Amino acid sequence: LWLNHNNIAGTDLLDFFTTIEWTDWAESTHFMRNEVVENGRVRIVDSYSISKPGANYTYPNVFALRRHKLKLMKQIIDVVPHNVKFVRLNEFERGPSLFIDNTVKEFD
Repeated sequence: LWLNHNNIAGTDLLDFFTTIEWTDWAESTHFMRNEVVENGRVRIVDSYSISKPGANYTYPNVFALRRHKLKLMKQIIDVVPHNVKFVRLNEFERGPSLFIDNTVKEFD
């Protein structure tokens, strides 16, 4: 991406990574809903959970998001190192089902 393009959707790459806010959906705010809208009408249904990125999970740039993720990973490694497996992407791409089978055997 960096070598092939100087901008993303009209935004300079440097600005894209350093000045645009990044929101992490994986660490979102969950809340319950019991309504759906179908054909412009609101219908009551069984409660279900939806999520949206919260203000606590918005970072000023991609580097702040990465720093936060690395801190979380370090905490996990420190607390439960026996449950952590480092994987190279090419190992997974080579054979996803084989990788999953081997991981299940390793942690079973």
